[in-house]
Amino acid sequence: MKTFSVLIVLLASGLWLSPGAVACSGPNDGAGRADLPAFGRESPSPPQDTTRLVLRRVWSGPGVNKTGQPTPDGRYLTFVDWSKNNDVSLRDMQTGEVRLLTDRKGRDPRGINGDLSIVSPDGGQVAYHWLKGPEWELHLVDIDGTNRRVIHNGEGVDWIAPRDWSRDGRQILVSLKDEDEGEWYIGIVSVADGSTRKVRRLGNQGTLTRKLSPRFSRDARHIVYDQVTDEKSGVHDIIIVDADGERESRLVEHEGDDYVLGWVPDTDYLLFASDRGGTLGAWILKVVDGRPAGPPELVKPDLWSAWPMGFAADGSFYFSVKVSTKEIM
Repeated sequence: MKTFSVLIVLLASGLWLSPGAVACSGPNDGAGRADLPAFGRESPSPPQDTTRLVLRRVWSGPGVNKTGQPTPDGRYLTFVDWSKNNDVSLRDMQTGEVRLLTDRKGRDPRGINGDLSIVSPDGGQVAYHWLKGPEWELHLVDIDGTNRRVIHNGEGVDWIAPRDWSRDGRQILVSLKDEDEGEWYIGIVSVADGSTRKVRRLGNQGTLTRKLSPRFSRDARHIVYDQVTDEKSGVHDIIIVDADGERESRLVEHEGDDYVLGWVPDTDYLLFASDRGGTLGAWILKVVDGRPAGPPELVKPDLWSAWPMGFAADGSFYFSVKVSTKEIM
């Protein structure tokens, strides 16, 4: 049986949709694109008819992985090609050309390599997770591969990884594990000076699951993330917390499994995945002042096991899924 990933973009048409893309990867991982509605722009509420939403595969094969994010214009995708150099790289989604953003000069016996990466709102910088010997660090690099620098050297943490940028590009939302406590936290790192502030203690939850994906609201006043409500089943609810850590509440609470996909660009609509309908689908929820403004609406059923990779500025959502094939001889 062969396993690889596919990058997929969810496409939709109509007044309620803005041209966009969704990417996905999986056992037969690949990529695609899909447009989502222009929530809050041309329609006051999500449509019930989801037939206009379609998926388009934009990348597939063994080189696809889910460690990166599209640039705001949707032209490029950051990723790490584990089969080759383990560097943080940039793929041109039109031509397939790949350019290195880091350069390890070949494989390194000390285990130096890149990992999770996110693109700044203006498309000019990439923040990425960097393993240097036993230390995980947080680095920045310009989109052309120049001006590489360390913004958190890993001091005091066993692990630190970027999750989201604030809209003004001044803060990076991170998952981190405190070295002394052995506890996981959501934190905020200043791009200017690397100072780090813990926002929310997560206990012993790991952060490599796709379902633990903290995201800033568009005004950076709130952060949404997933929390396991049943350790046996792995079911999650979605939590919202003020960025100062003062107020927290359950934003999406259901017996089904719910996890964050992302905020629709320049809106107060949260896209999330849920299996409450029997199969995993994409749902949308308007959020006002940290609270739901009405019930969630289903916008796309049957998303498979989607790993969110983020939005392009036009509303396109990229996710990856694993697929597999069997050969009968």
